[in-house]
Amino acid sequence: MIIVLQRIQHSKILNRNVKKLDWFQNNFFTSSKTQVDIKKSPNDKRNYKYIKLKNNLECILIEDPETQKSAASLVVKAGALQDPLDREGLAHFCEHMLFLGSQKYPKQDQYRSYLTKNSGSCNASTSPYNTKYYFQVQNDAFNQAVDIFANCLISPLFNEDCVDRELNAIENEHQKNIQSDSRKIDRVFRLSTCENSVWRRFQTGNLRTLKFPDIRERLIEFHKKYYSANQMKLVLYSQQSLDKLTELAKIFENIPDYNKEDNVWIENTFPKDKWNKMIKIQTEQQRHQLKFSWLIDYQQDNYQNTPASYLAHILGTEVKGCILSMLMEQDLALELSAGYEDCLKRFSIFNISVQMTEKGQKNMDQIRNIIFKYIQMMKQNGIEKRIFDEQKLIRKILFDNMEQNKALEQANVLSSRLSLDINREDILEYGYLKREFRPDLIQNTMAFLNADNLRIQYISHQALANEEKEDIQVEDIYNTHFCIKELPQIIKQEFLNPVLNFKTNLSLDIPSPNRFLPNKLQFKGGKLENQPSIPQKIYESSKSEIWFKQDEVFKTPKLVSHLTIYSANLNFHQSLIKCSIYNSIFLKLFRQHLKELLYEASEANLNCNFSSSLLNGVGFDISVFGFDESIPSILNEVLHELGQFNPQNQDKFNDLLQKMKEGFYNFFKQSPHSQISFYNNSILQDQIKIKEDQFKYFQEANFEEFQQYIADYLKQVRYEWLILGNMEKQEAIQMAQNAEKTFENSQKVKGIVDLNVLPSVRCAKLQPGCNYYYEQQMELEDKNSCITKNYQFEPTLNIKNGLIIDIIINIIRSLIFNQLRTNEQLGYIVQTYPIVNHSVLSIQIRIQSSSKNPQYLAQRIDKYINELQTDVIDKLDLNELNIIKKSVKTNLKEKDTSIYREFNRYYQEIDLHRYDFDRKQQKILALDEITLEEVQNAFQQIFGKKTAKVLEVHLIGLGKEEEYQISKQERIEQYKQENIKYIQIEDIKVFKKTLEYYPAYNAKL
Repeated sequence: MIIVLQRIQHSKILNRNVKKLDWFQNNFFTSSKTQVDIKKSPNDKRNYKYIKLKNNLECILIEDPETQKSAASLVVKAGALQDPLDREGLAHFCEHMLFLGSQKYPKQDQYRSYLTKNSGSCNASTSPYNTKYYFQVQNDAFNQAVDIFANCLISPLFNEDCVDRELNAIENEHQKNIQSDSRKIDRVFRLSTCENSVWRRFQTGNLRTLKFPDIRERLIEFHKKYYSANQMKLVLYSQQSLDKLTELAKIFENIPDYNKEDNVWIENTFPKDKWNKMIKIQTEQQRHQLKFSWLIDYQQDNYQNTPASYLAHILGTEVKGCILSMLMEQDLALELSAGYEDCLKRFSIFNISVQMTEKGQKNMDQIRNIIFKYIQMMKQNGIEKRIFDEQKLIRKILFDNMEQNKALEQANVLSSRLSLDINREDILEYGYLKREFRPDLIQNTMAFLNADNLRIQYISHQALANEEKEDIQVEDIYNTHFCIKELPQIIKQEFLNPVLNFKTNLSLDIPSPNRFLPNKLQFKGGKLENQPSIPQKIYESSKSEIWFKQDEVFKTPKLVSHLTIYSANLNFHQSLIKCSIYNSIFLKLFRQHLKELLYEASEANLNCNFSSSLLNGVGFDISVFGFDESIPSILNEVLHELGQFNPQNQDKFNDLLQKMKEGFYNFFKQSPHSQISFYNNSILQDQIKIKEDQFKYFQEANFEEFQQYIADYLKQVRYEWLILGNMEKQEAIQMAQNAEKTFENSQKVKGIVDLNVLPSVRCAKLQPGCNYYYEQQMELEDKNSCITKNYQFEPTLNIKNGLIIDIIINIIRSLIFNQLRTNEQLGYIVQTYPIVNHSVLSIQIRIQSSSKNPQYLAQRIDKYINELQTDVIDKLDLNELNIIKKSVKTNLKEKDTSIYREFNRYYQEIDLHRYDFDRKQQKILALDEITLEEVQNAFQQIFGKKTAKVLEVHLIGLGKEEEYQISKQERIEQYKQENIKYIQIEDIKVFKKTLEYYPAYNAKL
């Protein structure tokens, strides 16, 4: 509800919302309206059916004969906002407990273990409004999985034996989030509401809010109150016919229907004295963000037009005359975004967010005046139908040529949409709709952007630097420091009379007509028989090679063109890391230079990405993808600009260098599990430097040296293309050659780079029977510790090696999760997954824990791996192996659902310089040849005490140092008795000098 605008009365909004709800229920949610004609994209070959079961549970059924996996997703319209005040986190606790056994399937792990054995997975999430449960599984296991899934909803046990365990899991999850800036910012937002607002609820909960003797009884009470069938929305996706899925869905009719009414929140969430504020929030990470917010009408009421999206398009644009262009010209900001969010099904919030530079942080008044000036200009210019028509056209084009989601993705998207008040006919088209030009709605929404309805948030690690101690508040869940004051009158005056008190060469204006909107959407395939099914090399010269595949699968007018420019700056004698820093800054400056062009193209779904990596010799990659019509022209324009680009603005260089420094610094402010791979890679990869050295390189970087670097940048090059999609062979060759010529004419390329001088990255070869470990104290006051155990195997050269790893992972992943997370409660994050480190395979086990130290975690991993050897692997029989191989094969047989997914798979072969484009088919054939003996021998090689090649990284949380040392001594003594070499890495740089390395398998030869 929006109180700040006097023209809208509280009671009128409330009555309008209630009437709207009644209208939707009467017209779309009654049993008589079960025949729904769902509008599909012409590009969508799947079949859909909407049904409402006898217990009023709504369901969408999807028939996809080509899918290798089936999926189900169910949303319950009960989330954290339904938590009782004295049991915050109860909805989240229900999510944890619901699928731990039912009357028909009482085993706690039956749901998860069945899915794992059948190439499946599952998860769940709790939001403010809903709780979602979902899974995927191979097709022939779907019916049984649905039965297990449904019975947990029909008759859950809420086993008392699981209560303490799951409460601890929630506590571990909470501890994982304590340092999260996004959680801190969100928490302050919630505390800024009226005193009794439901928004103030602590959504995830912890032991403090949930550990009470009556918690199971309260859980059962909560479940019965809110888990009514008429509040559930289900999607079933399978290769089965719609008729069979209709029969399958009937099992859900056994869920009780309590005829619960939809949730309606009757509260004045933001009275004027709570909204019109200046809020400052101190963050853990280094950042400078300025956020402007206005309360507006609830946008979901007008989802077919969403007037706020018109404003977001204009205010968030990056084309000529936009807010961001002027901010960047004045060196005040690096990024800007605009958009809106819906709240409580009653109001929405429109936001403009600015990522400031150091100069911007010191001149926030200039940022405010530029934004306010633009808003006033937008209001004075009025509403243009042309802009609406452009938005409508591109959305229609996107819908008509929509990419297909995978089964679980589509099921999750549609179950969420079913929970919204939208016409069921629009369920697929939702988000693409722009049906009617309604200037009155846009004008009404625009009117909310005024000074009396404005809130500003300053979000920074320095936000409270100038505040008095008595003005600073500290909330008790995430220990967030913040300050809330009245919005200063001077800012309101700025809004009414904005002044630009600086010199500028730009003028603010609304976006011009988009020149990249496609005119010809014509599929070019179907002309030739026996088109190659994988990319072919269609051109090669001394400096260039082109890989190409014309689309005959997806049949859309889309194209992906990727160019890698290999380069070596032979006159710049610095470290590869220093070169990478300068290369990254060059690319960021180039993107800024082309900002207006690239954004205009992206608005027409024509996207251009730049990236660089150590693997391509500090050259860079250019990807252009979207509708094929304009790709050759934008590619030429980009390469022409690249050839001429010579950045000379030191301030912009300094801004980007500072942003990179902050990004590197902020990385080590993240949770341990996010950091730990950095240390793992620093040890295993020869070109990756330790943290201290990388800090040093950032500190040493300077503009003068950058100028030296770019003086000979891209003067010696080599090109490699992958072109995929709606283009014919000769067109592809012509496009690539024209682009290369355009670049060379503007760049004055001096020669062809020698591939032998390009840098490459190698992986360390660990020694059998050795367990190496590196320990690092966490810098933050973070109680969480983390460990990874990296078990090195063999290179990927033999295709069977990767398949054996997949089989072993399939066997042990859920068992490790169930034992170490579910039973032993070692931590919320327990992961087991394959790693490919520059073509060398490993299995990695990772645990983050707020209660145990890394040495203790390592002991528990060791113990359980030994149990797996004797209890599972040694007893594995041929029948069990064939079931697992079938599960692996199901994953391999999954089809690419879009040209972009197909491109990513093929590009991996180019990026790794294998060019083995039919690798998936080779794997499917090789899988049948793998024997039980090979799997058991590989497990022994990977995990056996005499043969294992293990690297451990330990990040030690706050308060765990003493117990860590005790556990460490225990392991040292244990390993002595077992004759295992337990080797501490005290200095990474010294240690790496002692290592052997595998060949540079990924080098471009």
